[in-house]
Amino acid sequence: MLWYTKDTLYLVGSATVVVDDPVPTSGPIATTSPISFGGPVAYGVRKGGTIPGTPLVYLGKAEEGAELGGLSEYPYRMAGDSIVWEGRLRDGVNSRAELRVVQYDRGALRVAGIVTLWVDP
Repeated sequence: MLWYTKDTLYLVGSATVVVDDPVPTSGPIATTSPISFGGPVAYGVRKGGTIPGTPLVYLGKAEEGAELGGLSEYPYRMAGDSIVWEGRLRDGVNSRAELRVVQYDRGALRVAGIVTLWVDP
């Protein structure tokens, strides 16, 4: 335990959070709930693979940068550029991924950042 207030308990440490049967759907989300989790993540995604917890697909290396499918905006990112996705993972579970491109090549994309989950039990 790190600290607590009358209404909130703040914990520090590592944890594994499993969301059963996720179907990531992009869209605006509610960012208040009785339960929330946030922490650092790092993912390696092969070409054609999906960034975990998102519908974003790494399409490969292009002249403009790493090409991502599933974005409603400019699909290319260079090393150091941000990728922000938010949406619903399933009923009652909302997520925001705030990632940075660490490295990419023809075969794989590596990203790191923070993911936050809001859970309404």
